[in-house]
Amino acid sequence: MILPAETAAFLAQFAGRHTFQTFDDRPNKDARLSRILHSPAELPALNRQGAGVFVMVNEGDGAGRKNGNVTHIRAYYADFDGQPLPARWSLEPSLLVESSQGKFHAYWILENGEAPPLDGAAFNAQQEALAHAVGSCPDDCKGLSRVMRLPGFLHQKGDPFMTRILSNTGRRYTLAQVRAAFPLPVRRHPDLLPPLLSVPTGANSVRRKYALAALTRICDELAQAGEGERNNHLNGAGFRVGQLIGGGHLESEEAQPVLWQAAAATGLPDSEIGSTLTRALRDGTTSPDPLTHVGLWPANSTTHRTVSPTGERTAPYISPSHQTPRSGAVVEDNPETLALRKYRAKLRKFGGVL
Repeated sequence: MILPAETAAFLAQFAGRHTFQTFDDRPNKDARLSRILHSPAELPALNRQGAGVFVMVNEGDGAGRKNGNVTHIRAYYADFDGQPLPARWSLEPSLLVESSQGKFHAYWILENGEAPPLDGAAFNAQQEALAHAVGSCPDDCKGLSRVMRLPGFLHQKGDPFMTRILSNTGRRYTLAQVRAAFPLPVRRHPDLLPPLLSVPTGANSVRRKYALAALTRICDELAQAGEGERNNHLNGAGFRVGQLIGGGHLESEEAQPVLWQAAAATGLPDSEIGSTLTRALRDGTTSPDPLTHVGLWPANSTTHRTVSPTGERTAPYISPSHQTPRSGAVVEDNPETLALRKYRAKLRKFGGVL
């Protein structure tokens, strides 16, 4: 059979198998027009009978149209269901389609596609971030098996409209480029951390506050890790937080969920997060950090100095209460613990994989 030129041009942009879906576009919704197909042969006839014609954007296994049938993520995309197109794109779409009068679909096609194991939650999170960035509808493009209108066929919900390609740049993008252009939101303190239920007094209070600040900063930095460095960041973050748990400054129940959340924001699959985080926390707790270097300057000083949660020295600052700090605990300018340095050296030796 000969496909419409628009259809052939569109499908040629998406390598691999194609899965099609038809639904009755008309109000009476004839169930006989609802089909899942893995060949385009019947599409013209179904469209003439009033069916809308759709294609699954991601590649399927040819056996169905559920999330579990998806074998490769081929593109990220946006549905402008009445929302205006942006005046300027942060990343130009590979394809721009007018699905019906004044409504548009934009596609950012991946260079090689994402192969299994596929993470549906991570895909949906990236789709939502993209939608918020370009101003499209965030709920209309979720689901690995999502279908979109196929150019070259009539949209018949109202006056018939030929779905058509407006632009085809031929550009392909890496996943890292998509994530850089449409970054996931980073949840920051205080939202990221659970409420502090009790604060001990004296030096323990200072160390507890230090540990909470460390957890916030570690999670923020982890959430912004790019492809190629995510696992290293998660290893180091888990080990450092494990040291703070082992030292009695944090509880595992409060630290592990926010670390997991930060790791998920990078797009790492749950299976990889689970194995890496469990191992790194375990290793960290076996090298507990007592935080003996965290404290205040001696009595009669109106300023105090801290060591930042990642070990950087900070400048002295005026105590908010302007009260003389408690004496007896003096800060050491200790950039990081010996155990953490050894762990990082071990990571470098084995290429970041333990």
